[in-house]
Amino acid sequence: MSFLPGMYPGLLTAGTSEFDLTFVGSLLTRFSNSIDISAITPGSIAAGDLCLVYQWANGSSPIDGTPSGFTELIYRENVAEETSIKVSAKKLTGSETTVTGFNSATNNSMGVVVVRPDSSFSSFSLRSSNSTITTSNPTAQTITSGTTPSFPVLAFGLMASTETIGGITTRSISPTMDEVGATGGGLPQIYIHYKIYNPGDTPSNHSYDMGDEGAGNSMLSGYLVFA
Repeated sequence: MSFLPGMYPGLLTAGTSEFDLTFVGSLLTRFSNSIDISAITPGSIAAGDLCLVYQWANGSSPIDGTPSGFTELIYRENVAEETSIKVSAKKLTGSETTVTGFNSATNNSMGVVVVRPDSSFSSFSLRSSNSTITTSNPTAQTITSGTTPSFPVLAFGLMASTETIGGITTRSISPTMDEVGATGGGLPQIYIHYKIYNPGDTPSNHSYDMGDEGAGNSMLSGYLVFA
């Protein structure tokens, strides 16, 4: 099940608290439907951190799966392409280890980004939800983080393809976002992105786009605010 912005049970619809976020660590794995959150680098997880889990799967009837304890933010499936994408979030307890997601018979990839607040937050809310899976050139997405009503802001995106062994050569993100990507030998190719805006920063809208890499062109993007 997918929730529209503002519909998460127990979550507020707009951020009301201002604090700073800092990047803690990230991790990306291919050819697996599980990932060990505690193995992020360069930092280590702690209670109160915010964790994003990015998922991409391609193959015969990928089985939808949101990691246990996480809230699904964006989910899209293209049955004809046998491809699914998802991003989920959780305020960590600090004891998390391996979580599981999609279970495709062919390709599974997962990524993690963890950020840390300098003051505790109670909830998070999704804004600017975008997603597509296509065999043609994907339409550019806009992450409207420049219109945020409060700070901090955590913008995010995922792009992936089943066709390009050497990496997604055309990745157009403006202004730029921080990137974690898997390139080189073998498929699939997956890239995850994030951008933090803290109080005092000037947030921007981001154009988020990739080229036509063949089958399974997949993108999702959005941003979170906190309360």
